[in-house]
Amino acid sequence: MISRNKELEKKLMDLLEKAVQDANNKDCAMIVNAVIALYKATGEKEYADKAQQMLDKYAINAAQLTKDDGIDKYLWGNAFYNIGDYSDDSKYGDKAVELAACFDKQQRNKIGYFSSNSDEEIILNDFYCTQPFYMNYDTRNGGKEHYNDIIAQYNAVSGVFFDSCENSSDEYIRPYDLLMKNSDKIIKKMESNKGLYENLVYYAASLIDTMELMAQPLYEIYRRLQEYYKVAVKLLLLSKEQENGQDEAVYAMLSYVILKGCRMKALLTEKYENEAVKLLENIFHSINTQDQTFEATYVATAAFGYSEWIRNREYQDYGINKGGVLWS
Repeated sequence: MISRNKELEKKLMDLLEKAVQDANNKDCAMIVNAVIALYKATGEKEYADKAQQMLDKYAINAAQLTKDDGIDKYLWGNAFYNIGDYSDDSKYGDKAVELAACFDKQQRNKIGYFSSNSDEEIILNDFYCTQPFYMNYDTRNGGKEHYNDIIAQYNAVSGVFFDSCENSSDEYIRPYDLLMKNSDKIIKKMESNKGLYENLVYYAASLIDTMELMAQPLYEIYRRLQEYYKVAVKLLLLSKEQENGQDEAVYAMLSYVILKGCRMKALLTEKYENEAVKLLENIFHSINTQDQTFEATYVATAAFGYSEWIRNREYQDYGINKGGVLWS
């Protein structure tokens, strides 16, 4: 765990408050969720209060959200849940349930997952908008009746994107190895298509966020999601070694993805932490030394990264006074 930097926190909060004023719906939702992440990491009540103020101002009308055809609206779902937990006000949980009802009629593409595109084009960052909230809703209010649908959607896109051979005759081959068999081909695609790299970062974020919100006893589903997550992280790091040249906001999100995986024991901290910390240090240096206006996505992802940067990832945290749970 790295110690907090109060000066950096203040700069991040100032930037977040400024960016949210002119942000579009997706970026605004990300900013509110980023402030919530800072609250969870630090325990500072003022951050939760600020997130609640932002939520009340920009997204409290869930009825209007449910009329929105865009898939970005689901990014507000977990913000409703988190502020409801913080404030102990049931209206926020009700808003989350109201928004989740849209899943029943949400468009899916031909592959079978919730998407903003109805054809067979794979848009991996759609998963980031939908699946963590879908899992949270189903765990809290859906009776876990949609867990099979959630894993089926991940299976469907994995079968196409990774071209995985799930019917291998060798029962001892790990799903990770099957998924990695076409890694060279996928990495070449990412090197020629920066948008695909960014999409895969958000897909990996959807996986680790979804894993955090599921009921842990359902280990088989958790394990399958973990395999997909580990493959995505491995591909992202291998492609980065070839100087992928992404925007810093993408690398900030990648750092969040890796550090959260380390905290949840989905990755080995000793193996992956340093790479993520190096990426964040460069980003924080830019924020601390440059007096300029940063884009909303950049600030939000930097705040996400910082929230995991200061949280406990030590091995000793595993199961200690946690009731034997997989993560803290």
